[in-house]
Amino acid sequence: MDSIRKHEVQPMAHRMSDFYDDDQSQESSLPTLLAGIARRWRIVLTTFLIVCTIGLPAVWIVMKPYYQATAAIRVTPVVSSILFSGDNTIPMYKNFVRTQADLMVSDLVLQSVGEELVAQGIMEADQPKGGGTVSAANAKNPNGGCIMTLKNMVSSKTLQVLAEDNTELIKITMKSSSPDEAAAVANTFLNSYMTIVAREESQGEDDRIAVLENEAKVLDEKLQRQRRAINELIKEYGTASLTARQEMKLGQISALQSKITEFEMQKISLQIKEQLLTNQGDAELAPHERVRLRYDFVNADLMVKTLTVNAAQLEQELMVARQQLAGTNPELARKAELVEALKERLQQRCTEVGENFDGMVQKELARNDVDQLADIAIQLEQINTYQQRLQEMLSAEDINVIELGRKQMAIDDLQGQHEMTKELHATVNRRIQEIGVERKRPAKISRAYFANTAPLQDKRQKYTLALLFGGLGLGAMLGLLRNRFDLSVHTPGDVARTTGIRILGTTTRSRNIEDAFLPEHFVNDYQTICANIGLLDGAGIPRIITVTSPRPRDGKTTLAINLSVSLAKMGKKVLLIDGDLRKADIAFLLKLCGTSNGLKHVLLGENPEEFICHTSVEGLDLLPSNPCEPSMIYNLLSPERVENALEHVSLHYDHIIIDTPPALDVPDALLWARAVDAVILTAYSGHTKSIDIREAIARLERAQVPVLGAVLSNVAARQSYNAFHWYAESTSTLKPNLKGTKRAHLLPMGEEDENGYQSENAAKEAYAIDCDA
Repeated sequence: MDSIRKHEVQPMAHRMSDFYDDDQSQESSLPTLLAGIARRWRIVLTTFLIVCTIGLPAVWIVMKPYYQATAAIRVTPVVSSILFSGDNTIPMYKNFVRTQADLMVSDLVLQSVGEELVAQGIMEADQPKGGGTVSAANAKNPNGGCIMTLKNMVSSKTLQVLAEDNTELIKITMKSSSPDEAAAVANTFLNSYMTIVAREESQGEDDRIAVLENEAKVLDEKLQRQRRAINELIKEYGTASLTARQEMKLGQISALQSKITEFEMQKISLQIKEQLLTNQGDAELAPHERVRLRYDFVNADLMVKTLTVNAAQLEQELMVARQQLAGTNPELARKAELVEALKERLQQRCTEVGENFDGMVQKELARNDVDQLADIAIQLEQINTYQQRLQEMLSAEDINVIELGRKQMAIDDLQGQHEMTKELHATVNRRIQEIGVERKRPAKISRAYFANTAPLQDKRQKYTLALLFGGLGLGAMLGLLRNRFDLSVHTPGDVARTTGIRILGTTTRSRNIEDAFLPEHFVNDYQTICANIGLLDGAGIPRIITVTSPRPRDGKTTLAINLSVSLAKMGKKVLLIDGDLRKADIAFLLKLCGTSNGLKHVLLGENPEEFICHTSVEGLDLLPSNPCEPSMIYNLLSPERVENALEHVSLHYDHIIIDTPPALDVPDALLWARAVDAVILTAYSGHTKSIDIREAIARLERAQVPVLGAVLSNVAARQSYNAFHWYAESTSTLKPNLKGTKRAHLLPMGEEDENGYQSENAAKEAYAIDCDA
C-alpha cells in the first residue's frame, strides 16, 4: 500500500497542547472555585430563593421584641479566713460555679420562686397571670403547678440562669413584654436562691458540728480503753520498756550457745582420740579416714563456722549490689574487698585448725593405753549429759525471749494507737472551734445586684442579613459540591489537566455569540483546528484521519463534516467517509445520495467511483453508508478490506476524513484507526466524562494507534481558542457588514434560497451542530 503514507505522529496520551498554553490549568484555587460556582449559578440562585422564601417570613413573624431583666449573684473564688492568716480557695472553681447555676433551676428553688410569685400576684397556682412574658412562653399548662410553668420557661429560654465566663457572676435573665414583670421574676429568683443557700450553709455547719461532737465522744471512750489495756500489759514488769530484759536474755542465750559449742568440740576431740586408740595396731590411719576426720574437726570449729556464714552472707550481698549499683560505685569495691578479706581469714583459720588436728593425731598415735579409752568414754558420757541440760536451758530461754518480744510489740502497738487517737481527738476539738469562728467570715455566694431592665435589641434585621448571606453561602456550597462531583469536562483546561492529551482546538457555544458574528466565528473555529493540525511536528495535515469520540453525542459527526468542509475550502480535494456501519446518518443529514450503502460495496472490493456522492462544496465528496447486520461488520472492517478500500479511494483525494462510531461502545473505531494516519478525539463540553476520554485514549494506545489530539465542542466563548468575536466586536465597521452578508462558509445543512444564501436559522444549523444525530 505504497500510495498511503503513514503520517508519523507520536502517541499523545500524556502531552499538553503544543500550540496554546491553557491558562485554566495555571489558575489559582480561588478563580477555579469561582468559575465552578458561576457554572452552577442556577443551583446557587435556586437555593438562595428557597432559603429566603422559607426563612425571611419565619424571622419576621416568629421573632418579636422583648424586654430583658438581669439580676446576678457573685461566687467569690477566694474567701478570707477570720481564724487563720491564709485564704480559703474554692477547688475546681469553674465546676463549682456551673453546679450552682444548675442548682438555681432545681425543683427546690423553683418551688420557692413559684410560691413567692403567687404571693405577689404575678403568677397563679396553675398558670401565669395575664399576658406578660411569664405567660408569653406557654399557655395554660394542663399538668398545672408553678414548677412546671417555670420549667417550661427555662426550657424555652424565656428564663435563663447562666454562669458568665471570665467573671464571678451567675446571671438570671428574664425576657418579657412587660419590664416590671421581668424584673419581679428575676429578683424573686435571686432572693429565693440566696435564702435557700443561707439556710443550707447554716444547716450544713450545724450538721458538721454535731458529727464532730459525736466523734469526740467516741474518741474519748477509745482513749480510756487504750490506757487500761496498756496498764494491764505493764503491770507484770512494772515498766513499758522491756528492752533491758531482752538484752539480758539474749546474753544468756549467747553464753549457752558458746558452752554447747565448746562441749561439741571436746566431744569431737574425744571421739578422735578414741578412734586413734582403737586403731592402735596401725602406724597411721587410712588416708581417706584421716581426711574425713580432719574435715569434720576443721568444720566443727566455731570460728570456721562463723566465718563461713559471714562470707556466704557477704557474697550474697555483693551479688545483689552488683545488680543494683554501677560498676564504679565505691560501695561495690568495699564489699568485694571485705569478702576477699573474710575468705582469706577463713582459709587461715582452716589451716590452723588442720595443723592442730595433724599435731593431735601424731601425739595420739604415740599413745596406746586402755585406761585412756575408759577415761574418754566417761568424758563423752558426761559431755552428752551436759549438752542435754544446756539444750533444755537454751530452749527455755528462747521461749522467754520470744514472749518478751511479743509483749513489747503489743505495748508499742497500743501506745502508737493511743497517740494517734489523742491527735485525732485534738484535731476534732480544734475543728469544732474553727467552724464556730468561721461562721462569721464573708459568704462565698452573695448578691451582686438586683434586676435592671433594658429593651432587647430587635435582631430581626441582623437575622435577615445573616439569612441572606447564609442562603447565598449554602447555594455556593451546593454549587461547589455539584461541580466537585461532576466528572464531565467543560474547558480545554479540564481536558488537558485530567487526560494529558493536547488540544487541537475548540468550537464555541452558539448562544454565546451574537447572530451577526456567528457564521464567521464558526469558520474561524474550524480554520483554527486545521491550522493546529497542520503545525504538528511540521509534517502538515495527515492524509487519512479518523474522527471518533468516547461516547455518543460528543460531536464527532459535526467535527468530521465541518473539518472536511474547511479542508475543501482550503483548496484540498477531500473525501468524507461515513464509517458508521451501525447508525449511518451523514447522508441523511446532508440530504444526499438517498439510501445508498456505498461503503459496504467499496469494502467488498467494488469500484468506489460508483458510490461516491458530490456535495455542493467544491472539492468535497461523500462516501455514504447504511446500517448493516452486526455479524457482517467485523468481516467488512477486517484490516485487509479496510486497507484495500482506503488505498483505492486515496488515489484521487488529498485528504480522507472518516467518521466512526464511539470508541468505547463498539470496536469499529479501533478497526478503522489501525489503517489511518491519525485519530482525532472529540468531546462535548458539559457532557463528555474525563474518565471516558482517558479510557478511549488507553484503548487506542493499546491498539498502537497515533492519537493526534482532541477537539472540545460547545465551549463557552471565554474558553474558546478562537477570539474572533472579540476582535470583530471591537471593529466598528465590521458588524454592519456581517449583518448584511450571511453566505455560508461551511457545508450547508438546510436548503438555500435562489441567491445561494441561507436563512439565519439555517446558517446557525450549518455552523453549529451541537451533537451527533
